[in-house]
Amino acid sequence: MYKLTNISNKLFYKLLVLIILSSTMVMLISGCTPQPLQEIPNDIPEQPNPEHPGNTVDPVQGPIQEPIHPSEPTVSPISTAALLEKILDSPLWQDKPLCQYPQDSFNALIADFKELQEFMQRKDGAAELLARYLNTDILAPFSIMETMLAQQPILNSLDNSHLQELLSLTWDKYQAKQKLPDVDHSNHLGWLLGKILQQIDYYPFQQQIEKNQTLQDFLTDGVLKNNSVLKIIEQQTEYYLADNNLLPQHPNLDPNQEEFEIIPSRTNPKWNKLKAKVNLSEFQLTENGMQWSAFAPHNRMTNYSFDYPQTWNFDGLSLFYKDNQKIAELAPAAETQIALITIAENYEPVALSGTELLAKKVYTLGKYDILKIIEKFPDYGLNTFCYSYTYLVQYEKQLFTILFYSYDLEKTEEELFDQIVASFQWEKP
Repeated sequence: MYKLTNISNKLFYKLLVLIILSSTMVMLISGCTPQPLQEIPNDIPEQPNPEHPGNTVDPVQGPIQEPIHPSEPTVSPISTAALLEKILDSPLWQDKPLCQYPQDSFNALIADFKELQEFMQRKDGAAELLARYLNTDILAPFSIMETMLAQQPILNSLDNSHLQELLSLTWDKYQAKQKLPDVDHSNHLGWLLGKILQQIDYYPFQQQIEKNQTLQDFLTDGVLKNNSVLKIIEQQTEYYLADNNLLPQHPNLDPNQEEFEIIPSRTNPKWNKLKAKVNLSEFQLTENGMQWSAFAPHNRMTNYSFDYPQTWNFDGLSLFYKDNQKIAELAPAAETQIALITIAENYEPVALSGTELLAKKVYTLGKYDILKIIEKFPDYGLNTFCYSYTYLVQYEKQLFTILFYSYDLEKTEEELFDQIVASFQWEKP
């Protein structure tokens, strides 16, 4: 048995302090430091500190997921076909010189045109636009669609077969427009042809682009500064279509069948006489103005003649001054069931063309009925206005049309035009 030994009070207190210190050290080493009591929250959840938007962690549930809000479309969710229809009918296109400055006009327009912005981003937009364009009349002016088709996002969305289809149709339209007094639209179609060839990456055409700065500029902005670039585009388009067996097989008007002969005039020693043997087309009057069909019904021909000053040059479609300034253009000879007085009563210039109708007059000269239309339209290239004098000469069902240009309204010009038209005759084959 152990014998208890009496411990002094002083020694007892020293042992007690040592025991407390030892216990405290053990608790610190084991991580069991007493935690302060947490306050129990009320029913209102604690809001994250507004000064720290990244504080999205709940101490109980973990990371807080932000609610997902689907982005609202720029345009109401309508079909692409309906969206295209809305774009084509928009008044925003009005007075835009698409045929003279197509790319600059488009860039300025799309900046505030939400429907057009939406359409250019839609994956099926290019296919819808091409399908719509393929169903248009070959001679109707559709510069809006052609400007849209020439945009890089649209061309990038078309595969090679669709690009070839577009090239073939545009080539047909371009050739048909060459026979009409619509120079600006012909140039516009030439721009689209060049853009398509460039997108197809036709190697001979790429070589032409690399060495011709004027051609590069034309493909970039669509502003024609030199007619030589159109000749390059025409030649390269024909080469490509021939190389790929894409030349049209339909009974198109063959210009080789048409004949033009220039002889001295018998009535005026300082004038020439043009004798023409040409295909007959079909004339119609629509909401898009006067239209001539691209194909001659039954391949029938007709003959006519008229006199003009010897100082003018004729190239098969147009008449030029000696300085190569165009003075007149010939429309296709045509047949029509429409009486000339009906044409006069219903003709109005196309609203989007910026053309102002100045006068219409119907008169009779011998056995011919004649309609003269005088109009004023902007020449964006020269930053001025040009005046056109269109004469339609009808005998029974046959219709001849010639258009003259002038940059003023001097009476002497109009008298000269009247004198030329007065010399016109339908000739026997």
